Amino acid sequence: MQNPNYSKILDQISSAALASGRKPKDVKLIAVTKYFSGTRELEDLYESGCRDFAENRLPVFQPKFEALKDLQQTPATAFRWHFIGPLQKNKARKILQMADVIHSGESLALLQALDRISAELNLRRRVLIEINIGGEENKHGFSRDEFLAAYPTIQAFTHLELAGFMGMTSLDADEAAAHRQFAFLREIRDEFLPGGELSMGMSHDFPIAIAEGATMVRIGTALFE
Repeated sequence: MQNPNYSKILDQISSAALASGRKPKDVKLIAVTKYFSGTRELEDLYESGCRDFAENRLPVFQPKFEALKDLQQTPATAFRWHFIGPLQKNKARKILQMADVIHSGESLALLQALDRISAELNLRRRVLIEINIGGEENKHGFSRDEFLAAYPTIQAFTHLELAGFMGMTSLDADEAAAHRQFAFLREIRDEFLPGGELSMGMSHDFPIAIAEGATMVRIGTALFE
């Protein structure tokens, strides 16, 4: 059974990209499936054509990974797992063995641990640096100055590939503030990693994120409402 909202969201992504002079193929839909403990919803999305899935907690992620492992065995059926939640260092080893892309590179200490563990596992993983674009004290992520100080160390990692940046707008952001905050992240990307990924935008604000340059939008609620 296919997910009836999947094609609708793709159409909205396409419209937002074209409206901002971009190519729809340059914006990837990441399906956030953290709301479900089982795999039926993922299988429906997979049948619909989705190939990028995101989880944010190890206890929910691991059983899905194991249940769908057979689909990962050949290039023709494989899809990508994204980890988007706060990552505790004591769970990093298991996450690194499952996730293809980690969106929540929120601190230098965490990134150093991920690089070290990836080396021990003989893995190379793509990681996005999380920037606290809303400046909220209770949000994870680097400030711009913190990232600037950490950048030389990050560049020297041997088993993490700096693939881009991730950010979330502040809870009270209106449309104008969302534009400013997403543009702020794009400017950091352009300065430090031109052409890198920009993971920004969720169900409520992804058209704004696309207008400001998002290459990945993380959609959960809108896929399942």
